Amino acid sequence: AKLVAVDHPVILKDMDQVIPYPVAKSIILQDPLPSLAVMECPCRVQNKTGCQPRDVCLVVGEPYASFIVDHRPDKARRITVAEALDIIAAEEERGHIHTAWFKDVMHNRFYCICNCCTCCCLGMQSYLRGVPRLTHSGYSPRFAYDDCINCSICVSTCPFHAITLPDGLPVLDEDLCMGCGLCCSHCPNDAVELVLSPH
Repeated sequence: AKLVAVDHPVILKDMDQVIPYPVAKSIILQDPLPSLAVMECPCRVQNKTGCQPRDVCLVVGEPYASFIVDHRPDKARRITVAEALDIIAAEEERGHIHTAWFKDVMHNRFYCICNCCTCCCLGMQSYLRGVPRLTHSGYSPRFAYDDCINCSICVSTCPFHAITLPDGLPVLDEDLCMGCGLCCSHCPNDAVELVLSPH
């Protein structure tokens, strides 16, 4: 997937922002490398038949990583950059979206990358029912129709039901799309790229 950098800060208030996989990866690989921890996903834990694995929520930077490991050693552990990259790559492959968390109680600083599925994630379920819990990534997919093989994987992969295939070619509903990039990473023919959103 191709990405165009957003050259201005994103200001959020107590919201979760959808981030494409390359952005999640760049956060983990920032210079200097951040302290990292992984904790059990509260949404998956509360769901008895929830997705596995459960330890997929990444805590990024200090003092957050130390705080969660010190206070919940039964639910969290420190991890390396390589382990964090493996986690987000595996979640991307499973078709789960990445979200960056900014909360008032954390002084509106970024502190966590969650990996969210529609079946367990309470935030995703709320959003899909009309509660504005997520903010757009700032990117949108663009389809290369000459390369499209009409496989419909982009339709089945999209967690926001933003893509249809009415005449054999993908059509995007920009009002539903949140710019997660799963349609790009799962396209078998590299017929989708992410570009800056017109929103």
